[in-house]
Amino acid sequence: MGKFFLSRDFWIGLGLLIIFFSHYIIMGQDSVWYAQDYTELVIPWYKLLIDNNGLWKSNDYTIPGMLDYLPRASFASAFFLKTWLFFFFEPFQAVLLNKLLIHVLAYCSGYHLLDHFFYKKKPDSRIALFSLMWASIPFWPEAGIGLASYLPYF
Repeated sequence: MGKFFLSRDFWIGLGLLIIFFSHYIIMGQDSVWYAQDYTELVIPWYKLLIDNNGLWKSNDYTIPGMLDYLPRASFASAFFLKTWLFFFFEPFQAVLLNKLLIHVLAYCSGYHLLDHFFYKKKPDSRIALFSLMWASIPFWPEAGIGLASYLPYF
């Protein structure tokens, strides 16, 4: 386990994945986001929770916002990674880090699966290529890492 971290092909594929995300880093907030992001709802939802200090409140605590008051239970849990991303970073950086974590995990899980089942004596660069193809598809960010890490469990 973990032997693929020593593979040159693994690191080349991971570098290509970072290049795949470079337009978000270079262009910043002017970059184009695909439709599955739901940024029109996600960002205000987490901002309401964080700005009203509702992170560690009880479920019946009311948070003013949207149209009326909302109970704390209607927001994401305090133990959800994306909640912490929005707590520590600005909204754009939180969304970008979430997307990057999902796709890096998809690449690593795809590489691990293919390396585990199709391992040969010599390294095979097709494993990195297929893992990169798996990591490049547009995952739904609101599902978190669920689908991205699902491949190894088939």
